[in-house]
Amino acid sequence: MCESDYLIANLYIPPQNSSFYRIHNCDLFYELESQMIHYSAECPNIFVIGDLNARTANINDYVQNDKLHDSILDRVGDLFTYVADEALSCRNNPDAGTNDYGTKLLNLCKSSGLRIINGRHPDGLSNDFTYSGPRGMSVIDYLLAKPINIEKVLKFITSNFTTYSDHAPIHVQFKTDFTMQCNDINSNLMDGEESQFFKWNKEFRDLCYNALLVNADDLSSTIANMDIASQDGMDLCINNFTQCLTNVTAPFFKQMPKVKAKLKRNSQNQRVNTDKPWFDQKCKELYANYCKKLHTFNGKKTFNSHIDLNSAKKAYKKYECKLKRSYKRQEGYMLCKLKKDNPRKFYSLFRKKNQRKCDLNITDFFEYFKELVSSAPNSNKRPEVINNECVFDELDADITADEIIKAINELKMDKSHGPDWITKLLS
Repeated sequence: MCESDYLIANLYIPPQNSSFYRIHNCDLFYELESQMIHYSAECPNIFVIGDLNARTANINDYVQNDKLHDSILDRVGDLFTYVADEALSCRNNPDAGTNDYGTKLLNLCKSSGLRIINGRHPDGLSNDFTYSGPRGMSVIDYLLAKPINIEKVLKFITSNFTTYSDHAPIHVQFKTDFTMQCNDINSNLMDGEESQFFKWNKEFRDLCYNALLVNADDLSSTIANMDIASQDGMDLCINNFTQCLTNVTAPFFKQMPKVKAKLKRNSQNQRVNTDKPWFDQKCKELYANYCKKLHTFNGKKTFNSHIDLNSAKKAYKKYECKLKRSYKRQEGYMLCKLKKDNPRKFYSLFRKKNQRKCDLNITDFFEYFKELVSSAPNSNKRPEVINNECVFDELDADITADEIIKAINELKMDKSHGPDWITKLLS
């Protein structure tokens, strides 16, 4: 890694009462801190984003009044370099609640130098709830970065809630400066701009040459006005020259993608929205009401709108699960009936497609197993008992009635009987 690389960690930390900690006895925040310290030496541009299940309210994520007095600094200045925590602006957090994970996250920020970007981004679009559950709303999804890297986050938006999850989607756009190689051409991409490629066409060579002659004065004046005393002046001159050259040559060589109208119409006709097979009219009405309440909640996140949203969501989910169970139960009964009435069709539903056909004929099959049986040793001979000391008395005991009843109850349903003509249905 180099200093210009970005290290983006996507995390999910299970809640405190999760069964994850019954299997893994560890502190994930401590592990995260160890990884941050390890990778900070290789890559200073570290970003952490994900569901941390931590509620931090508006508590400071930095050490307040961390600067040392001048008298103390003069004494320890020769021993080591002390860097005080940088005080940042207050976070605008709509969630006033806290929990144990929130305390651990704040301690992690103070020890590792990371800061919470939620509620601090200049555009103000991240100052919103990220989770909406049956018990309330909270902020548990975060973006963490060091103070020097906050300006590299161009956009940080907490989007509206959707019907797919209880968590609001988070949109993050970083300021990038990297080189992409395409068709053996190095192209520098700045701030997410798309690179433009031009294909040389010999038919337009003369036209392009004449256009360059006509605009030669503009190109010369751009170079003549270059300020070589500063790097910014040289960069500005190169950008102006490139833009001028692009404007001259683009009409001849720039490739614009074209979409056929017929293909576009066909693609629109192929979009068919089909409901689940267990959906009925009432289920559609409940879903429409759920979407309506969700739209109202996204417009204004109040206590009453949250209660209305949970009520509509619960009614829709409960009714949908009921229809889904009924549909699957009915499908199961149909498969059982099909298995009894038409076994061939039943097994054809589960038969793998494109099965390989065997080219072995029946004669070769018979000869192979005939030779195999004839060459095998005599299997009817009783094996000799080497050690007679291992004796199990319970095998010689009489079979009780309870054991017979237990064995009958363990039989499977819809199975054929044995020589005793006893099935589980008789029990």
